[in-house]
This record gives sequence, C-alpha cells and structure tokens, in this order.
Amino acid sequence: MPLQGKYEVKLGRSFIEPPPHSFMTMRCDFLPASVDREQPGSIKISNDKEVGVRLPNVPGADQSSTLFKGNIRPVQKECLLIYNKATGELTLERISKAA
Repeated sequence: MPLQGKYEVKLGRSFIEPPPHSFMTMRCDFLPASVDREQPGSIKISNDKEVGVRLPNVPGADQSSTLFKGNIRPVQKECLLIYNKATGELTLERISKAA
C-alpha cells in the first residue's frame, strides 16, 4: 500500500457498538538476534492485568526462548488502522488496552 494519497476509511465495530472483544497494543523496543523469526510464539494474559509474550530462540542460543512481560493498562484516544490487502479497505478501530 502506498503511503501517500487520500483514502476512504470506515469506522470499525469498536466505534459503533461495544465489541465482544477489544484491541490491545504492546510496545517492543528491542528484539534480540537470538529470537527465531520463523517460529510462532505464545501470549499469556493474567487477570487482565499482566501480559507475557514468549518467542522461541534459534537453535544453539543460550536459552530456548525470550520472554517479554508488561502490565496491561487502559488507553483512551488511541486507534488502530487496519488495511485489508484482499479488499483494499481501511478500517479504523479503537484500542482499549496497552501493555
């Protein structure tokens, strides 16, 4: 998708009605070279207050995985723009939590 120009954006369900699920962001400033970028990781959310993302490391690394941890907090006035590559549609959704 080009980054210049004017596009039509539709409001997502999070703006129209209370969604059955919510969107959450997690900040990651650094990804160690030992993380295997070809393998899936896992996420664990505890009591809607803490989040942990575990990513497997490449074979031969000192540890088998890398764990990122954070505290979940509510956010206001933050949105996520979702691009559907198949349809070319842009949808704006509210973010309700961040870690």
